Amino acid sequence: MHLLNPSPRLTIEAPATVQAVVTDDPVTRTLRVHLLGYNVPPQTTPAKERPYVLTVPIEDAPMYRASITTRESLKSAKASSRSTELKRRGNRVEAVVNDIHEVLLLSY
Repeated sequence: MHLLNPSPRLTIEAPATVQAVVTDDPVTRTLRVHLLGYNVPPQTTPAKERPYVLTVPIEDAPMYRASITTRESLKSAKASSRSTELKRRGNRVEAVVNDIHEVLLLSY
């Protein structure tokens, strides 16, 4: 991925089970970082009729750490969930998320 964009606008560090989508609203100068953490528990898969097997439902919300570093300075950082812990250190935001989906609002 770094070959396509060697100097990304932001860098996201999170576990491999966390997917991230970033959107930019240049009018309000806000980056929205959507974090989706889902770890499918191992299960047995029958040899026949594999497409008909459902994944195991999530019983407990995951907890994970993520950090976002931006090239530009940030004015503020907020989380949509009150249970998410945020620490801001200059242009770096560290989050401890206690849910499947979280949206971090980064104002620049």
